[in-house]
Amino acid sequence: MDTRRIILVAVLLLALLAALFAFADFRVLESETTADSSVGTSQLGDAAAPVERPVQLVVLGENPHASMLRGDLAADLSTRFQSIEQAPEPTVDWNGSLLVVELRERSVQYNPVAPSGRVTASFAFVGSGNVTLATGLATEESALVVTNADSYVVHGEVTVVDRSRGLVTRPAYRAHLQAALAEELATALGRARGMP
Repeated sequence: MDTRRIILVAVLLLALLAALFAFADFRVLESETTADSSVGTSQLGDAAAPVERPVQLVVLGENPHASMLRGDLAADLSTRFQSIEQAPEPTVDWNGSLLVVELRERSVQYNPVAPSGRVTASFAFVGSGNVTLATGLATEESALVVTNADSYVVHGEVTVVDRSRGLVTRPAYRAHLQAALAEELATALGRARGMP
């Protein structure tokens, strides 16, 4: 085999390997993931989360990260709520509870053998379905004002920091981070007072 063929085969193999790590979903990881959350609950009387009502789950934005988080979070919350509808934006006339999530920070230092990342999301669960209140709290554009109309509100922020070792493609690591964030969001919401 002449030198030109060897170089051509080597270049093709490198291109194939690069495509594999850019687009395939493969991982063999050992991860160290830590989470930090702050959650506040507002209840009038002994109000509890109306888990029997349908919940609209909104992860603001129409990008792949929001869509992935929306799906993972819906799966994590499916044992707690009877009915979950996913949406990129809240429905104004929604007749049920509302959970709005905003991805606030996402930084990833990717390499195939030792990636690391940090993701932060703020959220608001409003039992009455008040779109203005839920969106304002999740985006931190407004403060909580307690009224009789909104007897159960949970809001807070969750940060997940991950350091992994092993072998992982970029899409698989992105999915790993989003799944960890979804799990921590579900856990933080589940620990709120009044949440069964």
